[in-house]
Amino acid sequence: MIRLHILKYNAGIEDDKNMAERPEDLNLPNAVITRIIKEALPEGVNVSKEARKAISQAASVFVLYATSCANNFAMKAKRKTLNAGDVLAAMEEMEFERFLQPLREALEAYKKGQKGKREASEQKRKDKEKTDTEENDKSREEEEEEEEEVRMEEEQEGENEGEEEEVEN
Repeated sequence: MIRLHILKYNAGIEDDKNMAERPEDLNLPNAVITRIIKEALPEGVNVSKEARKAISQAASVFVLYATSCANNFAMKAKRKTLNAGDVLAAMEEMEFERFLQPLREALEAYKKGQKGKREASEQKRKDKEKTDTEENDKSREEEEEEEEEVRMEEEQEGENEGEEEEVEN
């Protein structure tokens, strides 16, 4: 509990409403922790339930501490929104320099993925607009053809009526 209050103080948080009061409230989902552990360890290594719980709590404390440090950088810049630069600076302040390069690479990959998603979304929107325009053009052409057919039929009927009048005379 003391750690939480220190983190709150470091983050400049005076309102306890938004912070978790119990360590249990801070734990990451067990499925996420289990997946991370399995990916980190060689196959065949087992991890006890107690060890998973301890890793989960340690990860939660780490996330809180990193967030608190990153928030300090955002506050110094008079911002309320944490950004990637704040997190990288926090990692350096926390003396996790060896993780900076992998984090930068992961951030770059994330940005490329987001850019790709935006481009795909934009292309999808353009394709839809093009399809809609083509369908509208097709509809207009069909309407014009129908109008032309109606006009021709009316002309034909008018000619037929004119022929009938001549025959009667």
